[in-house]
Amino acid sequence: LTFPLIRGISSPYYEYADRDVYAAFEQLFLNSGMPHDFHAHDGYLYKTFFAFWINIHDYLSVDIVSNMNQFFKQVSLKGFGSTITPIIISGRVFTVMLAVLFIAFFVYGLYLFCNNWGFAILGGLLLSTTGSFMLSTVVMKPGLLSALFLMLAVFAVLLYTKERNASDPIYLFLLGLFSMLSVMGRNIS
Repeated sequence: LTFPLIRGISSPYYEYADRDVYAAFEQLFLNSGMPHDFHAHDGYLYKTFFAFWINIHDYLSVDIVSNMNQFFKQVSLKGFGSTITPIIISGRVFTVMLAVLFIAFFVYGLYLFCNNWGFAILGGLLLSTTGSFMLSTVVMKPGLLSALFLMLAVFAVLLYTKERNASDPIYLFLLGLFSMLSVMGRNIS
């Protein structure tokens, strides 16, 4: 999690060629009640969760706009950069929170599978230092949420086979649920 802090969660949106502006606009369109017929990238669940996250900020009166109508009014008063930047910073914080959740579930799932906290924490540290994971902590991409659900599905299978409790359908239910959420988190809505 030091990588987002080094890069800077509040770095200007135009400094890197990433998908943050596209993701911010999709959330504004979604919160405006516009139809879902335009998608700059995939990840329906991510868009829905991020739109809810922006609504929470709007409800708490954080200096952020939550839909396209508010955005255009704010742009005419403050300009594009000062209007889009709080949305992008909020999205980057949302992404870092997803990364923390991902690592926490990974470490705990590894512990449940091997009953060794040292091994589980080492696995979490090794995972968090990979380049692809570090990139997923700074760019608003739906892949991290999809990977979280896929990882939970894999852990459901591993725990099911470890327990060998064929009469308990909860593991099969969790496998199906997290597999479905993984696909919904990644595919175009």
